[in-house]
This record gives sequence, structure tokens and C-alpha cells, in this order.
Amino acid sequence: QFVMTAFCVSLPVPAGVFFPIFVLGAAYGRLLGEAMTSWFPDGIHEGQNSIFIHPGGYAVVGAAAFSGAVTHTISTSVIVFELTGQISHIIPVMIAVLIANAAAQWLQPSIYDSIIQIKKLPYLPDIHTKHTHLYNKYVKDIMRRDIIFCSYESTCRQIQQMLQTTDYRSFPIVDNVESMTFLGSIRRVFLERALERALQYNQLQSPSVSYGDLKELEKNGDRPVVD
Repeated sequence: QFVMTAFCVSLPVPAGVFFPIFVLGAAYGRLLGEAMTSWFPDGIHEGQNSIFIHPGGYAVVGAAAFSGAVTHTISTSVIVFELTGQISHIIPVMIAVLIANAAAQWLQPSIYDSIIQIKKLPYLPDIHTKHTHLYNKYVKDIMRRDIIFCSYESTCRQIQQMLQTTDYRSFPIVDNVESMTFLGSIRRVFLERALERALQYNQLQSPSVSYGDLKELEKNGDRPVVD
């Protein structure tokens, strides 16, 4: 199971990560439960009461704790309750998941974050507690306000100037300058193709030709303008 889990994590195709980890944690929990049974065959005596050891309970707790630690989630305890259909182990499962999750977050990132970092995919690091001032930042404090956009009222001359002065790969589209209602985005290659088609139709002779006219021309083509 350990070897198959390593294969599932390292393969370049989706092979499932959670369930192999869940089964591996259950195996470790069962191993500990069997060890406790061999150490205390008659159970644990507390006064006049005897508590018998059930290895299956250790397997349930181990599966929840191990998968919760690897994925950095608390919802694994809920998954365990749904799989077993019982809540008799709710206290040990929740305690084990919380402790395992806290220890794992202090040591290393989750398995999903680790895969993202190994494959060098776009990744946003966590905001640590020592940088609490970042929690007071708003989107308006870091966003760009000088966005170049086009609207249905933009003329072909304005669009041509926009394409010549920028190297953006896409442009936002709004209804008009007054309302600034966002309608979608248009890729640069589609906008250039529509503008070229307008040139072929000799419509640049009229400065009142708008983006809406370009869209009507593009309807006769094979690709849409607006994404």
C-alpha cells in the first residue's frame, strides 16, 4: 500500500491521492490497535471497570488522523463518520485529527501544496501570523486602476490605437464608459482579426464604426470575438 501510494502521488496523471492515504492511515492505526491488544489482552482495567481494546477503532482513528495530517483538513473526520455510520468514536477521532493537523501544518505544507510546488505551478503562499498587517489590505490597494478597455462605443480608430500602444493579450469589455458594466473579455488575436476584416470592408473610412460593428462582422467568421 505504501508503494502504491507513492505511485499515485508521483504519476503525472490523476490517480487519486486521498483514498490511498486514507487506507494507509487505517493500516497504521490497525497496527497500533493490534499491538495494544497483544500488550493488554484482557483490556485496560480502571478500578472495577474493564475497557476492552477494539483494533478496528484504532484503524478508524488512524485513517482520519493520517489523512487529515497529509491534506491539512478537518473534514476527514466527517468523512469517517459518513463511512462508518457511527459517531461513537467522535471524541478520539476529533482529538486525533486536530493534533495531527496542527503538527503537520507546523512541519510541512499539505500534499496538494507540495505537488504544486514540485511541479512549479502558480502558487500563492500562506499569509503567516507575523504579517498580520496584510490582513488589513484590500483588493483596491493592490489592483491596477489604469486598465485599458474597450466598449461597444469604441471606434475602430480607438481600437487600432489601443492595439498599437499596448501588448496585452486580452482586453476587458464594458457596456459603456458611463456605466462601466463588465461584459466579458476579448483576446487580442480575435480583436486584430475583426479589425482586419473591418479594413477589408472599407469601414474605417467612417470614424463612427464601433466595436459593436466589429462584432457583427465577426459573426460572419469562424471564431467568436468575445470570450
